[in-house]
Amino acid sequence: AGIEPEVLLVQVGDGALAGGVGAWIRERSPRTRIVGVVAARAPSLARSIEADRDLDAPVETIAEGMAVSHPVPGAVARLRQALDEVVLVSDEGMLR
Repeated sequence: AGIEPEVLLVQVGDGALAGGVGAWIRERSPRTRIVGVVAARAPSLARSIEADRDLDAPVETIAEGMAVSHPVPGAVARLRQALDEVVLVSDEGMLR
């Protein structure tokens, strides 16, 4: 028996890491709430998850690993299954 965290924050770039981590946690710790973190100035995936379809968005963030202007094929569907919530974080917040 391991420790089951209440909440897990996972960075969302192109969706591969967040989708994989989310799927793994769902299997092993089903009560854990999985929150995807998206750069507010690269909101394509957050908007796409909310709308349940691929949406483009401009990118103006310092977070290179999160600088996605258009979802990769299949990412939105995987992330909708893997994440309980998505939050947007400002560049200023990331720097702090």
